[in-house]
Amino acid sequence: MGMYPGGNVIYVTPTVVAGTTAVDDVMFNATEIPNVVASRGGLSKLIGIGMIDQDAENHDMDLVFMQNQYNLGTADAGPDISDDDLMAAKILGVIDCDWTTSQVNLASVSGLNYFANQNRANTVQQLPMLLKAEEGSTSVYFSALAREEMAFAATDDLTFVFHIEYIS
Repeated sequence: MGMYPGGNVIYVTPTVVAGTTAVDDVMFNATEIPNVVASRGGLSKLIGIGMIDQDAENHDMDLVFMQNQYNLGTADAGPDISDDDLMAAKILGVIDCDWTTSQVNLASVSGLNYFANQNRANTVQQLPMLLKAEEGSTSVYFSALAREEMAFAATDDLTFVFHIEYIS
């Protein structure tokens, strides 16, 4: 089943805004998650997401997953995507990431979080989520919306760790 039998752990560092991003603004442009499926056009299960925030500021956000790379708007501005582009993006799902319910404390490291199956209101199981790549591709894309004001010191201060189980 592809290069990584059974599954994969994929690290992705999107380019975030260095400086302040306002509440409800786009945090970063649609970013590729490579090898998220084992074969072109395949299917996988996203079973967990880790986040490493080098600023250790613990920001709430919504992650938006899509088959095709379409920006939700300009990074550091409010969402601005047409209905046609939203449909063409082929949204796969949205995950509500609440740092207060998912923080992992490792000595003095406070910017490490893991999201498994809860949301902010603990009413909807969000993971696992199925991810389907576009025909001819083994990637999907993701972006994020800030749910509170946040500031990063550098554009590479946030890394996501995706735990993937391959299906087909």
